Amino acid sequence: MSLQLRTLARQLPLRTSTRTFSALARRMAEGDSGAPRSGGSAQSDAFTKREQASEDFYVRQKEREYLERLRARVKSSEEQLEKDKAVSSSWTLTRARRGIGHGLTVGL
Repeated sequence: MSLQLRTLARQLPLRTSTRTFSALARRMAEGDSGAPRSGGSAQSDAFTKREQASEDFYVRQKEREYLERLRARVKSSEEQLEKDKAVSSSWTLTRARRGIGHGLTVGL
């Protein structure tokens, strides 16, 4: 009978525990969620204040760059409008000199 137990024991797979690894991974990952810390300590921590100031500076810098690009586009559009007005007025003046568009005809 003891021979049968040994044979049976050899045939059964060895049980390995993965529980310790999963528990260890969970413990190591705690606090890495990126969520703000609760309580009053989150507001008074110097690192948190520096980090918030850095993020605010980055956002303001990106907004400033965006506004500069918008201003450049508006200026470019205004310049193009001025050119178009100049072309349009000269074209209208030319048509008026020829009598086109006002019911006048030019003798050929």
